[in-house]
Amino acid sequence: MDSHRSSRQNRRGPSRKARPGSPRPFKVVSAGCIVYRIGPDGLEVLLGRRSDGSWHLPRGKSLPTESPREAATREVLEETGLSVKPSIEVGSYTYPIGKNRYKVVYLYAATVSSGTPTPDGEEFVKLRWSPVPVALSNLQDRDAVMVSSLSALFAKNVLR
Repeated sequence: MDSHRSSRQNRRGPSRKARPGSPRPFKVVSAGCIVYRIGPDGLEVLLGRRSDGSWHLPRGKSLPTESPREAATREVLEETGLSVKPSIEVGSYTYPIGKNRYKVVYLYAATVSSGTPTPDGEEFVKLRWSPVPVALSNLQDRDAVMVSSLSALFAKNVLR
């Protein structure tokens, strides 16, 4: 039996992990928050507008010494001037950013603990509270999915 298994493995060749000289994938960690509140029309999320006109959630790269949650809190403060209290991780997603490089993005639900929304002028030139349907139509697919997940958690009374 062992000789059969051994010959079968040889036909497949070495696994990708065992291949000498094969570069290991490099992971970039990014984190941010879906900052939310209850507005006059229900659940609203904070969006930031970049100079190219696109709308995004506040987030950015984590520092080597930070957890994703710490990075998310720092990035929101830097980009929006808001101190936030992250609660649960809404979700994460991964995408390639080059040969043997990928980014993983962690997003947390967060409420404002202090501050007034003020764009940093570098990452964001404008900030606005958007009802969820408006946010969904303005965000890229991956972030829209995360806002939908936040909305579902809110509807199930997981968040309040």
